[in-house]
Amino acid sequence: MIRYEEALELILAKVHRGEPEVVSLKDSFGRVIAADAPATLDHPSFDNSAMDGYAVVAESVRGASRENPVSLKFVGDVPAGGDDSIVVGPGEAARIGTGAKIPRGADTVVIVENTDFRDGQVVVYQGEPEGRHIRRAGEDFRKGDVLVKEGTVIGPPEVCYLAANGYASVSVYRRPRVGILSTGTELVPVDSPVSGTKVRDSNSATIRALAERAGAVAEVLPSLPDERDEIVRFIGERMRSFDFFVTIGGISMGAHDYVGEALEAAGAKMEFWKVAIRPGKPFGFGTAGNTLVFALPGNPVSCYITFEIFARPAIARFCGRKPPYREFITATLGEDVKKKKGLTTFVRGRIVGDAPDVTFLPYKKQGSGMISTLVECDAVFVAPEGRETVEKGERISVFRL
Repeated sequence: MIRYEEALELILAKVHRGEPEVVSLKDSFGRVIAADAPATLDHPSFDNSAMDGYAVVAESVRGASRENPVSLKFVGDVPAGGDDSIVVGPGEAARIGTGAKIPRGADTVVIVENTDFRDGQVVVYQGEPEGRHIRRAGEDFRKGDVLVKEGTVIGPPEVCYLAANGYASVSVYRRPRVGILSTGTELVPVDSPVSGTKVRDSNSATIRALAERAGAVAEVLPSLPDERDEIVRFIGERMRSFDFFVTIGGISMGAHDYVGEALEAAGAKMEFWKVAIRPGKPFGFGTAGNTLVFALPGNPVSCYITFEIFARPAIARFCGRKPPYREFITATLGEDVKKKKGLTTFVRGRIVGDAPDVTFLPYKKQGSGMISTLVECDAVFVAPEGRETVEKGERISVFRL
């Protein structure tokens, strides 16, 4: 049985980054850019007004006030995107909109609130120094500057930068294709009625949601009954068509647990079958050519947790994300936690309070089949393997579900 940290390190060492592909800017959100994106222009590209008002010569309005206003000749309008033929000389003013190019001759802007317009004259009630309310060309960034670097996750700010620089398409790392296979004679589709000993296949839907949240393209395969030959055949046919192949159930010690045997019969080289964790001790990982194989336990919480702690970081790495692959929050433990020594234990609970005064309250139910713990809880405390008791008041690290 392998330790949690060793298992995760081994898995991540087997992950290769997805090859780059080009997508449209509108489809790049949430993806990881595969190459630096240098600025294609200075921004702003020209001196422009930061305010609505009048472009003037600073010397012409020196000393202007409510008591001693200055009148200037109106010489025209300069709207954003308009032509730049207007020239402003001493004693003149041009109406200017926010973002409009500063006309030749003008060297400052008086905001509209400090002016009046009367009979072709602009009355100025407050003088401004040279350069006031002017955004200079290149003051944001210069052509060739690299603000979005390889490995950056593209969010709304990056979309803004890329769009401003004309990147209609972007090179990003490919998302992995994840195949999800549940096994169990007891399983029926989620839209089917249940009776007798049947249960709905909630795990496949859950793992699909988790995989897509992590950045993958997921496909749920038809669930299979606990029939050895059928499982062996199906896995042999489909396993290598995915970057990640995820099985659910059928890997414990039961008489009808055939998944482990089927994976190995199909050519998967399994690195381990058990991890010193709770929940989720029966968990397997291996490779089949370029396919990463994750064998998850069938209990809903064990299935959820093992995917989150092992497969999610692997997907992040494939997508080009850089470590750390998970954000931890420091919290104060609200109640004693008792656990089995020798197992890293993933304790579900809730976070209360605001940083830095955050408290983690463990949930009463911690069974591996308790779906309610996934709904009622919003965080997980990783209790170290070497401890039997973690006491109330200790500072701990937790991650959000």
